[in-house]
Parts: sequence; C-alpha cells; structure tokens
Amino acid sequence: MSAALPTEIGSLLKNIRFITGASPVILNVWPDTLECLGAFDQVVLPIINDHVQDANIRRWLEESLRSYSSVACWVVREYTCMADLPFAADLAVLGASFNRLYDDLFDELDYDDGLGARLGELFRLGPFKPINDAEVVLHELFKGIRQLLNRAPDDTIFNAAAAVHEYQVRASCQCCSTCHIETLVDVTRGKGGHAVVAMFALMRPSMSVEESSLLLRLGELIQMLDDYQDEELDAENGIHTLATEGQLGLPDIGNLLRAVYPDFCRFYGRRRVRRFWAFLYIIIALSFLCTRWPRFRVSRYPRTKGISWAMKVLLAPDSSRLPSAAHVGKGRPRFGAQNDIPHELDSVRY
Repeated sequence: MSAALPTEIGSLLKNIRFITGASPVILNVWPDTLECLGAFDQVVLPIINDHVQDANIRRWLEESLRSYSSVACWVVREYTCMADLPFAADLAVLGASFNRLYDDLFDELDYDDGLGARLGELFRLGPFKPINDAEVVLHELFKGIRQLLNRAPDDTIFNAAAAVHEYQVRASCQCCSTCHIETLVDVTRGKGGHAVVAMFALMRPSMSVEESSLLLRLGELIQMLDDYQDEELDAENGIHTLATEGQLGLPDIGNLLRAVYPDFCRFYGRRRVRRFWAFLYIIIALSFLCTRWPRFRVSRYPRTKGISWAMKVLLAPDSSRLPSAAHVGKGRPRFGAQNDIPHELDSVRY
C-alpha cells in the first residue's frame, strides 16, 4: 500500500461535504455530453475532413479531439452554470479541440524546433504558416474561434491564450533535471491558470480582472490534479513536475480546493458554487481511484451510450494516446513527407 494512501483518503473525507451539490451534475451528464458531441460533428469534424487527406489521420484526429472535447466541454458547461451564462456548444468544442491539438503538437508531435515561434505568431494574431496537416487543422480551429467570438484583439481570451503559450515554451525546462522547484511552481500556476481563463473566457466577453484572478487559482488546481494523476508516467518519461519531485500530493489539491471556496462563493454566489465544487470533487475522487487502483479505468475510450457515458470517459485513458480500433496492430497513423510525425503515441495516459 502506498505510504500516501491514508493521507489521501483523509483529504477526500475532509472535503466530502462538497459532494452535496452533485445531483444536478450527475443528472445532466448525458444530455450535456450529447449536445457537445452533436456540436463537434457539426463544427469540428468538417474542418478535419476538409483539411486532412490521409484517412487514418482523419480517424485518429476525430477520435482524439472528440474524446477530449466531451470532457472539456463538460467543465465549461459547469462553469456557465456557476457564472449564470449561456452555454455556446460550438465555441466550446472549437476551444477544446484547439487545446487538445495544441498540447499534442508540443507534448507528442513536436519534431520541429520552430514550432514555438510559429505558434507565437498565431497567438499574437500575426501571420501563421502551418507546415503540416495537424497545424492546418489547428489554424482553422483558431480562425473558427475568432470568427464566432468577433472580439477585439485585446480581449481577455487572447491575452490568456498568449500567456498559455509563453508558459508552454517555458515548460520545456521540465525535461531538464536541473529545473528548480520555484520554476515548476511558476509553470504550474501560469500554464494551468491561464488555460482555464482562456477556456472560460470563450463564454464570457470582456472578463473582469477579479474573475480572471479567481480562475487563475482554479486553473492552478486543475494543473496540480493533472500532474498528480500523471506522476508515474511523467517520471518514466523524464518529465519533472511538482508531483514527481515529491512536492505535490492529493492533500495539497484538497487544501487549495477548500482555500479558494469562500472567494468563489462571494463572487458567484454560494448556491451556484456548490454545484461546481461538487463537480470538482467528483473529478478529484475519480483521479484518486484511477491513480491508486488502475482497474477502475475502463480499457479504452467507451462507445456505449447512457447516463454513465461521460463518467466512463473520465475513467478511460486519453484516446489521443491509444490506437483506434481500425489501427490496432498497425501502429499509429503517420503524416507523410512534410506531415511526418516521428513519435509513436503508445503510452497510455489518463
């Protein structure tokens, strides 16, 4: 038994009061997910089909972006309930798909030292010249977001997206054994925080400084949770995070969850925050189960339908790192010529 297990269970019990708002979250899992999947098929799938020639790559991108969007849009939907805002499914799936593909370009598909500079131009709203089909799709997703938003270049969302990219470039130091703890803390707060601000700003034009400051803390919590559940895999791949360095555990995430709760209640109202905090508690509890008892994970991205479907997605490995059924035994689909991607995405990662 892990030495951390008793303290992790204690942390979950200390925060179990947050589960009291879970009923509307659970009851709306399936209809919310169905709405997002429908929007994905209408908005994102045509972009993939129009700009990717290879059928294997199209299927891989579709499964990768669809699976991530089904969960990420769920988070955005819960934010709109807390913030009392209308939910725009088309914007949510475009933003989620962009985030997934952007991360994969850096974390899994990066074979070009000029990628960071090229994407920097994209976030500065300058000229972007994609050099492969994946980058073409990324560019089209970004253009779709800008068209639907129709906001000024200085809107919060563009500033937050540019900040995410700056921290993403800085995060390259995490592959170095000499990376300082202070740097890891800064990257965790900056990358996670601004990523959440950017996603939620899709739903909120001209987000206030007060709200964005709150969401920076929430993004830090979500990034901490991501590092917690990826600790073993990151260590195997030589990636240094607060979790791999022994500076982060589930109790730290629970402490932050409690610490920021009063501020969120003051800003959004206690009744609406109770539902969102129940959602966060569910995510944290599932991450704990999947980390300590991997058998709780389903074997692959679920294709079944029903109210438990989105919950099963949370228990599945990220399908962007799994071969689809059509590719089992055939290896990952690969880009040809300018589109060649040298990495084999074989690692299973939650």
